[in-house]
Amino acid sequence: MIDDDEFQKIFRKMMEQFFGTFGMPDGGNRIGGFWENQAEDLHESEMDLTYEGPHIERIDLDDLVILVIGGCANDDITVKVSGSKATLNLGSSTTEHETHFQIDPDESVVSCRNGVAEVKLVKADERSSITNEERVLRNE
Repeated sequence: MIDDDEFQKIFRKMMEQFFGTFGMPDGGNRIGGFWENQAEDLHESEMDLTYEGPHIERIDLDDLVILVIGGCANDDITVKVSGSKATLNLGSSTTEHETHFQIDPDESVVSCRNGVAEVKLVKADERSSITNEERVLRNE
C-alpha cells in the first residue's frame, strides 16, 4: 500500500503536470504545465490557415443531401451535377461534393435568401434514366 507521503508526492506531481504549480504549496506562480507542453508540440506549419472559401455545412439524409453555404448572392452560385457528384462554383471558389447516390438534376434545386444558399441534392429514382452528363441545377 502507498503511504500518505508517497501518495502526496504522486498526487502533487500529477496536479503540477495538469495545472502547473500555480497555487500549490512550495510551488512558484508558473501557469501552464500540461497545456504548455502540448502547445509546444503544435507547430504553425502543421496548421492550414490559408483556406478562404465559403463555409459549407453538409447534412446527409437517406435520399437527400443538403448543402448550406453562407455569404453568397443569388447570381453568385452555380451548381453542376453529374452522376453522384456536385460541383459548386461560388465566385472564385470551387468545391466538389460526392454523394452516396445518383443525383436527380430535375428534382435537385438551389435557393438563396439573405446571403445563405441552400442546395438540395435529391436521390434519383432507381427506375429513372439518369445519365452522367453534367447539368446545371435550377435556382428557386
